[in-house]
Amino acid sequence: MSDLPDLSPVTEDDYVRVLDYLTARKPEWESELHSGLAGLAGHLATNGYPAVTPIERPDLAIGRGDIEPTTVLVSARLKDPEAVIAKMSRFGEPLRVMLDVWGYRLVVATEQALETVANLCTGLWSAPAPAELLLRHGALQFEPWRDYRRRDHAGLSAATTDRYDQAIHLNRKAPFGITEIQVMTFELYRRAHCDPTSTDSHDAFVARREALLRGDPQ
Repeated sequence: MSDLPDLSPVTEDDYVRVLDYLTARKPEWESELHSGLAGLAGHLATNGYPAVTPIERPDLAIGRGDIEPTTVLVSARLKDPEAVIAKMSRFGEPLRVMLDVWGYRLVVATEQALETVANLCTGLWSAPAPAELLLRHGALQFEPWRDYRRRDHAGLSAATTDRYDQAIHLNRKAPFGITEIQVMTFELYRRAHCDPTSTDSHDAFVARREALLRGDPQ
């Protein structure tokens, strides 16, 4: 099954093979996810930005209270196999260019901390090679650093609102694979992940993206 990461699925059988591959590796990849989170938290703490988890700070996790100037709320998630398959099917792309199978979110207090913490993340692991970020069957050169305040990076989704702004997304190549690290301010986090009524919420983004894929009028 070593060819699975390079397979551009076409048939239903192709997708079944990839789903079986993802399901079989889920326990191993979850372990790698948490190992990576420990390394990330340690790297931040060493550089003066202590990390806390949602379990340690449930108030911050639900968007309540105030985050301290140098505190970073860190969380990790392994993309569900079914979600990976759905993303692959949108463009018929292989697993090797799914750049957010391992994902980390870092929430910071201010825009100044956003810059600092995002830059600190470039000191962890290595930068992916350009060929590893070549998407849409070679038509889109994705960038390893995407500043949503500038909104000029290739591949910016039309479903993303102008108010999804105080965030920097970056990809790093960990020992276990290419990861996506999302760094955002607490203000944006509250709108995107704690307020289901916000037009900037993740659910609203998904709904807009699905409408665009269907070709629904906006």
